[in-house]
Amino acid sequence: MPFQRRIRNGVQPEQVRAKIRGAYLIRRLQQHVAGKVTLTMAQVRAIDILLRKIIPDLNQTSVSGEMTHKYVVEVPPLLTKDEWLKRYKTIEPVQRKPPQLQQPLQQPNVDVPMLPLPPPTKQ
Repeated sequence: MPFQRRIRNGVQPEQVRAKIRGAYLIRRLQQHVAGKVTLTMAQVRAIDILLRKIIPDLNQTSVSGEMTHKYVVEVPPLLTKDEWLKRYKTIEPVQRKPPQLQQPLQQPNVDVPMLPLPPPTKQ
């Protein structure tokens, strides 16, 4: 009976063959680790490359999702200006004038204020 290309249970024959080869390669590596079969480094590397092509690598799998948060806000009823002032008005503090600093003495016709001279010395 010739092999027919058809889909059985949603699986294509190419995918089945790839899984069978992957299982064979994995079994071969397990036998090498157990010491039943001797493989060269080139064979082990070739099996590694083939397995990376056949079996999906879980390190490259990304998980993405979306989280939504719902908040409930209770808004108080709208107040008129008079109602708001009645409810929230506080005593207004008395605004004081800042203390005035003493003004330095200004010399007439001089741009830079002069420094006081030192006391005269006796000679």
